[in-house]
Amino acid sequence: MDLGTTAALAVVVLFIAAPAYAYIDPGSGSMLIQLLTGGAAGAVILARLYWRRFKERLSSKSTSSAADGALPTDASGISPIDRP
Repeated sequence: MDLGTTAALAVVVLFIAAPAYAYIDPGSGSMLIQLLTGGAAGAVILARLYWRRFKERLSSKSTSSAADGALPTDASGISPIDRP
């Protein structure tokens, strides 16, 4: 189906839909709040992880010296943290 047909079908379905006399209990609201706060916390952790990697790439430190606290690398030059 092309985009126009899909959009027309969606509009028709929305206008034909019968009312759903549904009840949303109070527990649903708290579950939604938990979902949002958990997602926000996960996004913060992910941002911190990638920000640290971004800063490391921009830093001008040499990682070849183990005396300055750099992680050891194997023959390919990849540290254990950067491995997938």
